[in-house]
Amino acid sequence: MLWFGQLVSVIGTGMTQFALALWIWEQTGEVTPVMLTTVCFFLPSVLFAPFAGTLIDRLNRKWLMIGCDTLAGAVTLALFILTATGSLEVWHLYISAFLSGTFQTLQAPALRATIVLLVPPQHLTRASGMMGLSSTMNQILAPVLAAVLYSLLRTNGIFVIDFITFLFALTTLVIIHIPIPAQSEANDGTFWQQTLYGFRYILNDKRIRALLLFYLGFNVVVEVWSSLLSPLILARTASDAGVLATVQAAGGIGAVVAGVLLSVLPSPCNLNKAMLICVGVMGVLTLPIGLNHAVAAWMFAHLAFFIMHAVFLAYGYSIEQQIVPQPLQRARLLHF
Repeated sequence: MLWFGQLVSVIGTGMTQFALALWIWEQTGEVTPVMLTTVCFFLPSVLFAPFAGTLIDRLNRKWLMIGCDTLAGAVTLALFILTATGSLEVWHLYISAFLSGTFQTLQAPALRATIVLLVPPQHLTRASGMMGLSSTMNQILAPVLAAVLYSLLRTNGIFVIDFITFLFALTTLVIIHIPIPAQSEANDGTFWQQTLYGFRYILNDKRIRALLLFYLGFNVVVEVWSSLLSPLILARTASDAGVLATVQAAGGIGAVVAGVLLSVLPSPCNLNKAMLICVGVMGVLTLPIGLNHAVAAWMFAHLAFFIMHAVFLAYGYSIEQQIVPQPLQRARLLHF
């Protein structure tokens, strides 16, 4: 029930993000506002991630997720009111993106940590697969649904759908029982002592430190590229939302293909080298999108890119599980 509630909510949020990208492009015709909105959304993960994990470990995760969903719904409601009154400006979206990113920074790791409490150890792999499936379904369904409904309902109609999905997710969170995790020695002390515990552990383990620095560089490049994708396609297709949705959905299909491949192919002996190969292939696959005007080429490149992206994340997650002792795999370490 928790999985389905979050799936519905994530699809609603994805539809809103797609619709807002179209609205910004229609209003400005510029790349910079689209990029700034993306930057504002991901900035909280950089600013607050070191502290979010500790906060999640100290608070009741159920009520934390309920609070994040409630506040995210309030942001959507505010955007609806601004749009309905003709008062919505681009700078409003920078603020809403920053707030939404902050809630996401807290809720996403809280949800991952909660899964461990709800699912027996023998079923954790299946649960992780379902969480990955929800992200993939969002990537496929959200742009397609938003592209179809945007021409009929415009931005405010998408906001209403998003708000309804928030209410559905809230209902599932209220209904289900989420146990309180057992305390460990890492949970002793004040908030700052617990935060420093995570920092010290990371700084003292060169493997985790190297992996995090690698993730940092990778995520910066991927997010910049992702923020440029929508305006690039819209600029080359006369603002055709259908083409943009098709290309983005192709990426989701690529993630599905990657999941199938990962389930049947053996794990490589050297995960580090395998991750580097994935990054190299992803770099090459950005060229057909940047240098080509054929929609079919964009779709193929985006599909293949997300096959490599999903494989990269799966191998990275495997490395994390191997180098971080199980008792320490709490929100604060997994969220760095």
